[in-house]
Amino acid sequence: MNAKRKNLLILATVVLLLALAVTTALGAGGTKSVGVVVQHSDGTVITKVVKVQGDATTFDVLKAAKLNIVSSQTKFGPAICAIDAEGCTNASNCFCDKKHFWAFYILKDGKWTASQVGVGNYKPKDHDVVGFAWSTFDANYKPEVQPPVYTFDKIAGAAQNNAKTKVIEWIAFFLVAIVAIGLLFSAPFTKKSQA
Repeated sequence: MNAKRKNLLILATVVLLLALAVTTALGAGGTKSVGVVVQHSDGTVITKVVKVQGDATTFDVLKAAKLNIVSSQTKFGPAICAIDAEGCTNASNCFCDKKHFWAFYILKDGKWTASQVGVGNYKPKDHDVVGFAWSTFDANYKPEVQPPVYTFDKIAGAAQNNAKTKVIEWIAFFLVAIVAIGLLFSAPFTKKSQA
């Protein structure tokens, strides 16, 4: 490979890496990361960290978590009818179960606090954790079931391990792509020198 082709390959690689860095930096502006904990009645617990816009509500966080949500619009904002097929799966009959509902919690000082507002009215802060449990309620309509406590760091730790794996996969992809490009550029010169 001659020097001109080699310099072109290096320049292309640098431009690609700079474009990736700029895209990542621009995408991070005005966002927040929120932890989500969902406990189903069978004991299944789902934890996720989602990145949303800075002004996102808990309802936005749930949608970003890519859970299968059924919701209904009420005069108090959106109500959660079902999460991943548990609950009332028909939005027009969101409160079909008279003994259960999706209780909404906010993690404060390592303890769950039942939210006094709906998912459309609460805007979690960066690194907050919100929780949901399919719950019964007492005579005062207070939820009786809480999800297990997971701090943001604990949820993020599990998510980070998955993210590290993805980063390694992307690095491997770029390295293979660079080698392939290098081989493509050098192939014409190898044929000329053999001729």
